[in-house]
Amino acid sequence: MSTCPYCGLELKEYKCDFCGYQGEGNQDGKRTMKQKIRNAFFLDHATKSLSELEKCHTHDLLYGLKLIRAERSSTFVTLNTINNLSEHLTVDDVFLETKNDAGEMYEYWTRKAWVIENILVDRLGYYPQRIDENMLNRVKGLSLKAQAKKMKISKERKKNKDVH
Repeated sequence: MSTCPYCGLELKEYKCDFCGYQGEGNQDGKRTMKQKIRNAFFLDHATKSLSELEKCHTHDLLYGLKLIRAERSSTFVTLNTINNLSEHLTVDDVFLETKNDAGEMYEYWTRKAWVIENILVDRLGYYPQRIDENMLNRVKGLSLKAQAKKMKISKERKKNKDVH
């Protein structure tokens, strides 16, 4: 039986009479997960456009944000070291170019973090200040649990066993 992926009602001619969904259905109340967990977000993925990042699963975005924040922090340390050195050394053109490059990289990673944080705000209403493995495992587990739970309504009363 083809069912609506949002409310679980049987579809009639690819249309749900309850919620108005139109399109392909799922089998027997199975839920649809538009974004699949990939468990693979690399810093290269950060170069994706906003529309591409919005297609990523929330778990993958959280993991990506964790990586981007680490890269941003590393870049900040480098920039801070360069700035401190520039106060005590005679600065040449190569040094200034390195300083500018570090500043641009810091801005790049900061803005990428903001993009993902704002996608998370759109989805969740907030973005987490701290992301650790425990949180990532919890989000992944909750997502898999939601996907596995079928949308079925039992209208019959379950019979209790007689206890004597």
